[in-house]
Amino acid sequence: MRQDQIQTLIEIVLYIINRTGGIDYHRLFMILYFGNQRNLLEWGFPMIDDKFYAFPHGPAPIELYNAIKGDKTVLSGLKDSVYISQYYLLPKRQANTDYLSISDMEILEDCIARYGSISFAELEAVSRPNCWKVARENLKNPLIETAGIARDGGANEKLIEYINDMIGFDELMI
Repeated sequence: MRQDQIQTLIEIVLYIINRTGGIDYHRLFMILYFGNQRNLLEWGFPMIDDKFYAFPHGPAPIELYNAIKGDKTVLSGLKDSVYISQYYLLPKRQANTDYLSISDMEILEDCIARYGSISFAELEAVSRPNCWKVARENLKNPLIETAGIARDGGANEKLIEYINDMIGFDELMI
């Protein structure tokens, strides 16, 4: 991830944590997953550039997951902005919303309202879409394909092709 993508992810995480007053990381991951999916469907590109992996309880953005767990990652600066206490995250500062678009904030507000307070069992039930199931079959590399996230959200093949082209172009820019 480029530095601007890293900072955007940190600011999005802070936005969610501040709006919820603190959040467990599984719930955070689901808000990010469904926010990413909706952004793919509405704009043709992901909201965050972290890759989602199929973990037992649902999709998780791998760099963010590793940073929360304390592993060395490109998101090592996260701990300067977020208190991490086992499974729970609290903000150390407000999010810099200059890194978020109005659409990002609208999508995140909707995802927070939808997934921010449902029970863990309900959250787990919605966090196992088809792309997660496909990725879980590959135990060595359970990467969830971005196109699969969009497809599970209802994207048609023309949009999938566009998303793949945009991701390919972005990877050339790194």
